[in-house]
Amino acid sequence: MKTLIAVTLLVTGLCAQPVQPPPAPNPATQKARPDLFESGVAAMVNREVITVAEVRDVIRGKAAGLKPPQREQLYQDHLSRMILDRVMDQATERLQLTLNPSHILAHIEQTKENLGGEEGYRKWLIERGTTAQDYQTDITKQSQRHLYVRAFAGGQSIGDRLRPEHSVEPTAREIRQYYERHLEGEFSAVAKAEIWYMAVTLASVASRVEPGTKEKALPRAKQIVAELRTGADFATLAKRYDVLSSDTGGYAGWHDAKSTLNPLILEPGFNAKIDEISDPIEFRRGYLIVKVSARKEARTVPFSEAQTGIRKQIKDERVQRAMSAVRQRIVREAYIWPAAFKRRLILALRPPPAAR
Repeated sequence: MKTLIAVTLLVTGLCAQPVQPPPAPNPATQKARPDLFESGVAAMVNREVITVAEVRDVIRGKAAGLKPPQREQLYQDHLSRMILDRVMDQATERLQLTLNPSHILAHIEQTKENLGGEEGYRKWLIERGTTAQDYQTDITKQSQRHLYVRAFAGGQSIGDRLRPEHSVEPTAREIRQYYERHLEGEFSAVAKAEIWYMAVTLASVASRVEPGTKEKALPRAKQIVAELRTGADFATLAKRYDVLSSDTGGYAGWHDAKSTLNPLILEPGFNAKIDEISDPIEFRRGYLIVKVSARKEARTVPFSEAQTGIRKQIKDERVQRAMSAVRQRIVREAYIWPAAFKRRLILALRPPPAAR
């Protein structure tokens, strides 16, 4: 009897213990999946949270019809972009950057013009699933991010509020060295001629019973030359008499002396007068008629003329590299979870190699 009472008390005691729910899965130990934790945390950027729902709102229209691996990649890509934007927004807020409202309004007016006016702009906003106010906010944030990064990169000044982290202005020596390295290609132009030609071939004067001969082709070539010299349009006659020129009208484009064009065509191209029609030129399959419509003489751009463009080119390239470095630095200094996204962004933001 005592044993039965003890067993009964033991069972009663066990049943009275509250049932513990299974532990919630830890996102940090789970494989990243867009269908996991629908209302939970997708990422943390410093002390701010990006939820799964936020990411899904962004990709909802783009994910339609995609296979699961593609949806996964879309989710990961947009989350990375959102993390970077959040990091940059936090940086601009700390610096309290403000923009001239007219700059934002000018950008919006340009968007309207590109979309065909106010009506096209409204339809575009509806298609994007956003409002005019939200779009203006987005443009403001984008402009603030760009201003922040460009200023720290040394490409733009914001008074005395910050010091650029990079030196992007080229020295006089660097400009001269660039000119000398690229003199033969970028700053030297070879002579070129704009050439037109057509061919009167043996096949074009053949009949069903007799093959074409040069004796038959020459009179036709001379007839075409005569028409051209009295004002006939080269393209019109080329389309009429030369099957191979039906699309181009005989226009061969610009060529230099090293062109792969037939030397019989190049020779008058560089020696004939502008708009002069050549005599029929005999070749293996008949006769050629050539016209040169323009010519560019060989020229070397002097350093005094080239240096302004070189300075801008070097500076622009350095600014772009510096902007990547600034973004990468901001990401490195931020707390980002999951850490895999931080590593991914740091890798993607590596500055491109410097051009020689």
